[in-house]
Amino acid sequence: MKKNVFIALLLVLFLIPQARAQQPFGYQAIIRNTQGNPAGNQPVGIRIQIIHGSLFGNAVFVETYSTQTSEAGVVNLVIGTGSPVLGDLSEIDWSDGPYYLKVESDPTGGNTYSLTTVSEILSVPLAKYAEKSGTGFNGTFIDLENRPDVENWDQLVTDDFGGSFNDLSNKPAIPLINDPATSGTTLWSSSKTTLALSEKGESTNLYSKTNLQSTGQASLIYTNLVNKPANLDEDKTDDLLLSSDQTVNGSKFFEKNILAISGFSNFMTNLYHVGNPISSGDAVPKSYVDNLRAHVESLEALNNGMVKDYDGNLYTTVKIGDQVWMGENLKTRHSMTGESCSCAAPNNDISNVEQFGLLYLGWTISDELCPSGMKIPTDDDWKEMELYIGMGQAVVDSFFCRGTNEAIKLKINGSTGFNLLFAGRYFNDLSSSIYSGFGTDADFWCKGEITLPGNDYPSFVNRNFTSSSNKICRQTKSGIGHVYYFGSIRCVKE
Repeated sequence: MKKNVFIALLLVLFLIPQARAQQPFGYQAIIRNTQGNPAGNQPVGIRIQIIHGSLFGNAVFVETYSTQTSEAGVVNLVIGTGSPVLGDLSEIDWSDGPYYLKVESDPTGGNTYSLTTVSEILSVPLAKYAEKSGTGFNGTFIDLENRPDVENWDQLVTDDFGGSFNDLSNKPAIPLINDPATSGTTLWSSSKTTLALSEKGESTNLYSKTNLQSTGQASLIYTNLVNKPANLDEDKTDDLLLSSDQTVNGSKFFEKNILAISGFSNFMTNLYHVGNPISSGDAVPKSYVDNLRAHVESLEALNNGMVKDYDGNLYTTVKIGDQVWMGENLKTRHSMTGESCSCAAPNNDISNVEQFGLLYLGWTISDELCPSGMKIPTDDDWKEMELYIGMGQAVVDSFFCRGTNEAIKLKINGSTGFNLLFAGRYFNDLSSSIYSGFGTDADFWCKGEITLPGNDYPSFVNRNFTSSSNKICRQTKSGIGHVYYFGSIRCVKE
């Protein structure tokens, strides 16, 4: 039976200017009819819920509204001013997110609500966040704990150290030249031009290098010094020069990038942008080569019948006709761009993931979940495989459970090597959570949607298998059914 379903398109979630503690915030939506046109001047009942933690978390605030759309189908609400059902908006700790806004509507203006949308509140009401964060440091010195007692600081500068050696206390005694009290010791002169090295107190002109060496009192040669620093490289023959040409033997290691200012001969090009190559003569670091090697290995794995997902899981592949399918259920928890997926363990048991893969929320699936070079199969991809294993075109195009014994070719030890796994399914509509069919049923998602004859809304197609039948079921999940269902994924080569 065709239902008259109203769909609310979320437009704006905004703060009321000058928002203070306990103040509501605004919400605006356009109510559209099943043809996608704005439903103007229509009564509508709306229930607002704020969910904490996840899409399936607990409601911390609930209120209802009975209102009417404008001529353009617009509804303007001020969340926090409706008829209260649960919770207090002013008690929500916005810093303890994430929070999700669940909106339900009744197009007749009553209270028989159906789900319209669930979305994360990404723009947190800042004033309410500040209300819960009001104990933070405000940057004022007087608010600090354990402050120093600045009132009793020494503010007299006349007795401060002026930087002169003569002002120091406990200075070392420095003997003067020809001082009888220091006879037999090495004496230093305060003059810039003399140095007393003689035990007799005779000073030698500092500029007279010959005098120092000829008397045997000192040597200006570095190798003759005692107590030199240890582990110094005194061999200069292998040092790199900062200018002029030089031939370098052996291996040299550099922590920074290398830029060859002057070119090499023999048709060699300069080294520019090391670590970020842009031309044929550039050099690259090991990390760049490692990333390139990983990409090459991934492509080689695909050519050798294996593929790798973002989490590093390896999968066998199997060729069925002209197609290459994964021979195992997908089990990655991240897309190839690193984003976390909406997924669940079969039968709610994490130990089942290694063999049966993960179950994925229908409306969140995308090709980026599959390893490089693979994609989520479309309905047409499944049809191509079904034609290859023996179904006729008319049977392939039909719905529900079709064929005779074609499914047996896809099951464990079947002729195709597809090795079908019965991971079951998972249903969660925020009010109930049900795992079913583990070990007996398998639901595989298709990418894309179709519109069935007589329906004004899209349907989402999947393939269903059971252990008790050798038929392949082509089924649809209409409306928003795919919002609640989790199923398996088998990727196919692009």
